[in-house]
Amino acid sequence: AVLGLVIPVYGLWFARDAVLLLGGESYVSASTVGYGGLAIGAPLTLGILLVFVSLTYLSASFTSGLLAAKQLKWLLVINISAAVLNIGLNLWLIPTYSYLAAAVVSVATQLLVLLGAGFYFCRLYSFRIPWGGLGKIIVALVPGLVYLLITPQWHFLIQLAVALMLYAAMLSLLMPEGRQLLESVFARSRLRQDV
Repeated sequence: AVLGLVIPVYGLWFARDAVLLLGGESYVSASTVGYGGLAIGAPLTLGILLVFVSLTYLSASFTSGLLAAKQLKWLLVINISAAVLNIGLNLWLIPTYSYLAAAVVSVATQLLVLLGAGFYFCRLYSFRIPWGGLGKIIVALVPGLVYLLITPQWHFLIQLAVALMLYAAMLSLLMPEGRQLLESVFARSRLRQDV
């Protein structure tokens, strides 16, 4: 969840800058399609796909747990349901809404996998979602977002680096697990420098 929430939040913020860096202004304008007076382009689609990546990351814990418990029948039901939903919605929506529909449908089907696997995992293992920990992760995002709001003129890579450092610092203050993770990362980097 620590990375699963930060990817879409900061990713949505920097989607346009990332597309401009990788493809240039001509790609951004060439990839923009209008739907009912609304301009939909690659940056918005990238932001939506980053939500998909986040959901995939979050659901992997549940699906791995079900796989380890040999709950293959349940995983098969979840994944076949998601595939049928994905194919059906894509056939219906892509002709009208193009790649935007594919991105939104991907998010919807991955959300189905997350909810299905999460529900069954929680029942199987009597697991309760640590809402307090998730709240701390969300609170840890706030200083980075405030920083982004007050420094819009800075280059986006500098903004991203500082926002991520603020996020890591807040995690280390709010959660002992975050502090331990940061200590292990810095310990490994010191070992590499000594070699």
